[in-house]
Amino acid sequence: HPAAAARSLATRDNTPPETAELLQIRELLGAELHTATLPRAWSRYDDLLANWRHTTAQIAATLNLTWPTHPDQAAPAIEAFLAPSLRHHTTDTAAGPLAEHLYTATSHDEATLHTTFHAVRTILDEHDRLLAPWHTTLRARLAQLAPIVLAQARDLETRTSEIAALHTIIANLQASTSWRLTAPLRTLARLLGRDVSDKREGKPEGN
Repeated sequence: HPAAAARSLATRDNTPPETAELLQIRELLGAELHTATLPRAWSRYDDLLANWRHTTAQIAATLNLTWPTHPDQAAPAIEAFLAPSLRHHTTDTAAGPLAEHLYTATSHDEATLHTTFHAVRTILDEHDRLLAPWHTTLRARLAQLAPIVLAQARDLETRTSEIAALHTIIANLQASTSWRLTAPLRTLARLLGRDVSDKREGKPEGN
């Protein structure tokens, strides 16, 4: 289901739900478009997990094929692999109307399915056409900003390196013998400086 697929993308890649749903719609549209002239069978993940024997039988009947390994012979391996308990995401919420229309259409006949998918594809194509000028402008603006951002990033890297070097110099200075020996002088200088400041401000001595 598109909602479950979108939630899976959102969890795995931190994809925004709307973007994940759009990706799922595009994937369904592409699958339908590029198999339209081929023998095909549509099946649902929920049905496969619930009853794989029935689902594989429907696929075989629709495509008029015989499985190279009989389902009874393959059953132990299939049932060891298909574990509903390992499913990460269930369908407990609805997707948007476009995704729901596509999902529902996969259970209908080929004519209805094709009509529904064509209608949704037309909507997305028109959406892309209307947004194309905005996308072009946005890409041009991003192309202009990219060198500026890169230059600023390099400048920041340089400044960061310079600051790190200064911290190293300060640390080495503070660890030196001369720094430790002159510590009383620095303390005296601070006290004298505070005393002069207090006198300028008219504060009583000793405060």
